[in-house]
Amino acid sequence: MLAHEVEIGECWISGDMAGYILFRRDGDLLDVLRLGVHPDHAHQGLGRSLLERALSVTDRAVLTVKKDNIRALRLYTHAGFEIVGHLQSAHAWVMLWRKPLTSVGS
Repeated sequence: MLAHEVEIGECWISGDMAGYILFRRDGDLLDVLRLGVHPDHAHQGLGRSLLERALSVTDRAVLTVKKDNIRALRLYTHAGFEIVGHLQSAHAWVMLWRKPLTSVGS
């Protein structure tokens, strides 16, 4: 499955190979397929940095995350993702992100 996702998407890997984000573009929608950080590099902001970099190239993004993956849910919620649905069979949330509107004069 991973090989197929890499084949259809784009993958950015951190310079030290400690983390990666895999996504595909579907028009103006960015579908985040995977985000991973090696456990030795957890809690250093690498996942947040990779996610922010990917979000910088789009206005909308979607992803799924296991309902019991609390760290990932916290990351995505802090980044501005909102739960818009669930995949009952996968026990996962579907989350959507939209680029924040800038206020006038910003």
